[in-house]
Amino acid sequence: MIFNFAIFIWANDDDKEIALNIFMELLKSNPNDNIGARYSIVAILEGFESQDALEEKFESKDGMGMDGMALERWFNKAAQKHMDVIGWWLNTFSS
Repeated sequence: MIFNFAIFIWANDDDKEIALNIFMELLKSNPNDNIGARYSIVAILEGFESQDALEEKFESKDGMGMDGMALERWFNKAAQKHMDVIGWWLNTFSS
């Protein structure tokens, strides 16, 4: 529910910082990140306007959801530019 609230704020509020802070708290409370907050954090930092925009960019060619491998490659590269925000997670929990 909190994740969905952050997605709503991200898409509907000019102040993306609020959504970013919620996603950060979610990641800190669950570093295994089974909901994927880390992707949303980096997407906001990279200027994506919404979760829908992120999902659209990484939609699989077969139309069966997101291309997880492409998303992971993007995340690993883009996250390096935001070590001040996500570095604690990358250094501790990333494989």
